[in-house]
Amino acid sequence: MAENSILTEHLNKYPMMQTMDGIKLALQSVYGAAHFGGTREGAVSQIQKEMSAFEGDPSLFLCEDIGEHVRLELKNPLVRDLGEELIASLFILSAEEDKASAGEEKLAELTEIFREIEAVFSPSEEEKKLMESLLESYSRGTFESVSHSDIYKKNYAPSYRVLSKKHFRLFPILEAVKSLSETKERVVVALDGRCASGKSTAAEILSKSLDAPVIKTDDFFLPFERKTPSRLAETAGNIDYERFFAEVIPNLRENKNFTYKAYSCSDGTFYPKTVPASKIMIVEGVYSMRPEFTDSYDIKVFFNVSEKTQLSRLAKRNPKLLDRFKNEWIPMEEKYFSEMKIKELCDIVIGEC
Repeated sequence: MAENSILTEHLNKYPMMQTMDGIKLALQSVYGAAHFGGTREGAVSQIQKEMSAFEGDPSLFLCEDIGEHVRLELKNPLVRDLGEELIASLFILSAEEDKASAGEEKLAELTEIFREIEAVFSPSEEEKKLMESLLESYSRGTFESVSHSDIYKKNYAPSYRVLSKKHFRLFPILEAVKSLSETKERVVVALDGRCASGKSTAAEILSKSLDAPVIKTDDFFLPFERKTPSRLAETAGNIDYERFFAEVIPNLRENKNFTYKAYSCSDGTFYPKTVPASKIMIVEGVYSMRPEFTDSYDIKVFFNVSEKTQLSRLAKRNPKLLDRFKNEWIPMEEKYFSEMKIKELCDIVIGEC
């Protein structure tokens, strides 16, 4: 057994673990919450029931690492403060992604952990048959679940929800939004950071979990005819900041629908985009933190990513444009981050996932 395996770590932490607890850990580690097939109302009700059964305990961890996923501890006061509605939203969104990302690679990973379980726990024939049955059902896309053993429940009183790390890493943003929304009529969140750092994915998750519209700075890139050498020499000059300041900024504090003109780089045309009135607004994209804009934001977030991961993601996303990213767009972004000290002025910094 690998010394740093998920199974080893949890056996050291929970010595009363049984075979069934190892099986449950394996399923959650690889497939997260893919087993969830209930309704939103049911998820909210069950979380509410579990949280009411326990007192908050600040000594408990916020989450527990289980590989590509975490167990979000429902007894932790910070988690409880989010409320059952928001926790359920994150859990369901994570479950949907877990289902969509299932494949042969994950099945092979689960098989490997099951073999490790056989070596560690010496499972009964019934438990061995269960693992084989689970592998077969997961290969067909039927994501069954198992329960913790009675011994584990008695000794550790588990009460958590499984989230992918992609979703959990947004916890500081959700926490800040939850806090501010209790006293402010509207909360505006701005997401800036390096390309391929996960800003767009984060905006989508936040939009769905908070029921918040997203305004993208990609809609404000300069039209081709305005890309003069002098303009592109400006720091962050390749965004139409004048139009963003005129069409978006004045509307961020108004509780009403508004429309702006979005520019399409693919065909060079403008088209209308309507932003619905909402308690929470999200502005997403590089150059969203220009000095002219930041006074209108309540929460400023910077998304970071290493150069190695960034280039790897860009190569997968659009290999034909990789050279332009490396030689043109990334240097322009880095100049903006450096000269305008974007990371330093942000309230929250999110690392890569």
